Amino acid sequence: MALASELVRNALSSAVAGVWICSIAWVIADARSRLPKARQVHLATAGVGLLPVAGLLVWLAARPRKTLTERWTEELRGVLFADAAETGACPVCRTDLERDFRTCPGCGLELEQPCEACGTPVQAMQDACPECGRPAVDAEPLLRAAAH
Repeated sequence: MALASELVRNALSSAVAGVWICSIAWVIADARSRLPKARQVHLATAGVGLLPVAGLLVWLAARPRKTLTERWTEELRGVLFADAAETGACPVCRTDLERDFRTCPGCGLELEQPCEACGTPVQAMQDACPECGRPAVDAEPLLRAAAH
């Protein structure tokens, strides 16, 4: 009987240690994708390493909502489309555009797409549908496809 309880205790201890190690590995990967400085990543990792459950909960509550790539993409998209709106040119190939163009005649960049929810045309520089508020389709794949 003592052997069985010791085996159960060892199995539970191993499972808890495994979950703790996996949570540390996940926080390292997640923090690297969301934080710009290595020191911040180390601090987040130390919090989870020293306080297994509480540290993970604090990280989940305090982590930045968007990854560095998402923030960079939004910033780039804003700059490109703001420039295009000012100059009236395509942000990829600089072809002159008319206001009613849905795609660029020079490179094929889709300047406007129908909303997936209501079908209202949503311009590439808009973050959400002006009619229903649904988030717009991410422009990064469109820019990448048009650039090739």
